[in-house]
Amino acid sequence: MSSARKFSFLLILLTLSACGENEEERMRREERAAAACRATDWWALGMEDGVKGLPSDQFGQYRRECAPYGVTANIMAYLDGRDEGLREYCKPRNGYRAGSEGRRYNNVCPPELEPAFSQAHADGMGLYERRMAVQSTRNRLNQAKQRASDLELIIADKTTGMISPSTTMEGRINLGIELKQLTQEKVEVERSIPQIEADLNAAQSDLDSYRNSLAGRNSS
Repeated sequence: MSSARKFSFLLILLTLSACGENEEERMRREERAAAACRATDWWALGMEDGVKGLPSDQFGQYRRECAPYGVTANIMAYLDGRDEGLREYCKPRNGYRAGSEGRRYNNVCPPELEPAFSQAHADGMGLYERRMAVQSTRNRLNQAKQRASDLELIIADKTTGMISPSTTMEGRINLGIELKQLTQEKVEVERSIPQIEADLNAAQSDLDSYRNSLAGRNSS
């Protein structure tokens, strides 16, 4: 586990363990937290945050966590490490990957790396949005088909109840009203399916065309 993850993970565990502790346990927890702060490699912590593309205000959290233990977070070392990490993060391929996974960009790249990274991120985000459009439309289609199937079973069950000798006249009237409503809903759902299928084909075509337009880009 990296130094940054160890630092954050340990402080989280120490915070969670504070619930229901006695005085001795509290003192031990604070001693462990203080030791974690004193042992932190601030350059390495900044480097890891930079590689993740985290904003610089992340440092404020570390400073607040360590201040109660008399440990002053080293902002210069942290920012030096973060700058180094950002040079790794701010490569077009990483921007494209982040965008294609739907992760937002925190505007952290230095000016000389910003244009290429930002464009690659926008390319990836375009791919992500089109994938989501395909998935959303496919879900709508599956739901419509499932609803049509469910309605068919419900209508069959209601019809059986309507013709049953044990059903009262009032029950038949109520079932008749329900059957009319259910039948109308089934007709409307079945009518919607071809349009949703067309929407899915259009979304898939848009995704395929977009993928083709990105061929060979964002590989560096």
